[in-house]
Amino acid sequence: MPADIFCVPCVSQTAVPLQFALYELGRNPQVQEQVRRQVREAWAQAGGDPGKALQGMPLLKGTIKEILRLYPVGITVQRYPIRDIVLQNYHIPAGTMVQACLYPLGRSPQIFREPTRFDPARWGREAGERPPGAAAAGGKGVGAGFRSLAFGFGARQCVGRRIAENEMQLFLMHILLNFRLSVSSTEDIKTTYTFILQPETPPQITFTSL
Repeated sequence: MPADIFCVPCVSQTAVPLQFALYELGRNPQVQEQVRRQVREAWAQAGGDPGKALQGMPLLKGTIKEILRLYPVGITVQRYPIRDIVLQNYHIPAGTMVQACLYPLGRSPQIFREPTRFDPARWGREAGERPPGAAAAGGKGVGAGFRSLAFGFGARQCVGRRIAENEMQLFLMHILLNFRLSVSSTEDIKTTYTFILQPETPPQITFTSL
């Protein structure tokens, strides 16, 4: 199958998380300004080169991760173990479907501090955040590297991941450089799940030129 066909499902589903991203930035103006400040600085230092600019925007990358944590496009990741395994004292025979439910995972206080708060900085190295159980474990905590699973993981993760991430980052970068976002209501968006997780109704967002 051609590579471009493989990438279509991933890239074509960036519109929905971008809706969530615009809404969360709009209802969190302080976060929006922090991300915009970093975007402007990186853009200026890169001389207007988008590829170089993105390398200096960890908060923008954190924004994408944060949105996919709160609003995963696909709400589960499945794997079939090829041999018997034991997970937290549960014996799982080979060939049994093991399913990670991303929506409750992303909002679990056992995994994230203040899980309902929109905080792109939690993903930055400088934030130094560890899962709440990490201190007791004496390190990063078991499974700390699997807190972001929106694109799957390992050899079978989404083949269009990098394209989708770059597309969303570039879109938000240009939006933040040119517009201030605001929303009329700060209530949580009601979501529905069909093939993907999406808003019940499109969020109302105001774009004001800078």
